[in-house]
Order: sequence, then structure tokens, then C-alpha cells
Amino acid sequence: MDTKGNTNMTTHLLGAHTSTQGGVSAAITLAEKLNFTAIQIFTKNNNQWKGKVLTQNDADEFKQKLSRSSIKVVVSHDSYLINLCSSKPELLEKSREAFVDELERCEMLGIPYLNFHPGAHGGMGEEEGIKLIAESLNLAHEKTKNFKVKSMLEATAGQGTAIGYTFEHLKKIIDLVDEKDRMCVCIDTAHIFAAGYDIKDKKNYNKVIKDFDEIIGLDLLKCFHMN
Repeated sequence: MDTKGNTNMTTHLLGAHTSTQGGVSAAITLAEKLNFTAIQIFTKNNNQWKGKVLTQNDADEFKQKLSRSSIKVVVSHDSYLINLCSSKPELLEKSREAFVDELERCEMLGIPYLNFHPGAHGGMGEEEGIKLIAESLNLAHEKTKNFKVKSMLEATAGQGTAIGYTFEHLKKIIDLVDEKDRMCVCIDTAHIFAAGYDIKDKKNYNKVIKDFDEIIGLDLLKCFHMN
């Protein structure tokens, strides 16, 4: 994970997805041993709808360890179960509730970015899926007014009916979100390559980044997953 974090910083930050076995603060300890300057974590079990309740002590310990560490930016990745454009009403409702919980956990821990896969439309069509994702984000943001954590759209590979495999998809979602200042983007290099973006050499990579800038804007690019 190569994270820009603060846009005023002139150097990129480097780290990886880091285990929270033993509690969220354990990720900080492990990251320091590995000389990371940025990390991504799950704030709960990523394959369960509900996670262990975070206590104020958990949050205080995490923030204290973080403030004394070499880690400059933390990104959280949401549960893989969440689908913000599910065609199944019951699953959509569970996903929306779980996403709000993810935002609340990030805010409690002082994590600035919640990375998530946009969702899979399940056959309703991409345009309807995009509208539903934006609607889900608007509902989540409405329930988390004044939160500092940003919702970070991750570019996808486009498998099945997944949305987010073009920069245009991500742009359309952001355009439909009311609180645009709460949105940002993560580029996963494996995902965009699988989706057809040629980044095999410097020339092609630069073209892809130029396209991203023209479509979405580099100011919204806050994280790379380098795979």
C-alpha cells in the first residue's frame, strides 16, 4: 500500500495490510517492526457482519500508540460482505447498516479513510447500480454527520457484475454523492490492470494517471494498493 495521506507531504508513505490479531493496537506494533509509514487494517472480522465492540480504552490505546509511532496514515478496509448496490433488499439493508458501523469504528479510532469496493449490481445494470451505491453513501453520510473519515472508493477488476472497473464509474458515483468532500479514491494496480488499464511500463502508466486526473482528479487519489 502506497499512501499519499496528507497532500502537503512531499514523500509517499509505504506499508501493507497489517494484522490486528490481539487487538487493533497490535497492528501499530507490528508495523513499526516492519518499518512501515502507512498501514491498512480491518477494524473487525472482515467476514462477519458484526464485530467485537470497540471500547473507549481500545480507541485511546490505538491513538496513543499511533501518535508515538512512525505510522503517518492508517486506512481501514470494510467487510467483504458489504454490497452497497445489492439487488436483494435484505442484503442491501444489512450492507448499509454495516457500512455505517465501519464509518463509526473509523471515526472512533481516528482513521481518516475507509476503503471499500463499490459493489456488484447483480443484474440490475451498471447505471442502476451506480445510483444505488451513491444512494447508500448518502444515507451513510447522513447518519454520520460531521465525521472526518472519508469514504474511499477502490477501483475494481470488473469481475462478474462488479462496478468500479472504469474511472468513469467512480466519477459517476462521486458526482451523485451529496457530500463530495467525504469521498476519495484508491487505485489497486492489479485490479485496474485486469480491467484493461495498461500500466506495464512508465509511458503507459503515466497515460493512465493522466486519464485519471482528467476524469476524477489527482486530488482525490489518496491510496495505492500495489499488487
